[in-house]
Amino acid sequence: MRDGLLLIWGVAMIVYYIYRMIHIFPNTPMVYDETSLFGMFFSMHF
Repeated sequence: MRDGLLLIWGVAMIVYYIYRMIHIFPNTPMVYDETSLFGMFFSMHF
């Protein structure tokens, strides 16, 4: 039962993410921010 609920939750989160990208942010491109945590990590290691 727990695995089924986790699967449903995961699918719901993906559907919600896609909905937001299509309806709330339709014209905004994904912009890479070099000052973000990931950007700093990436610049240190690569």
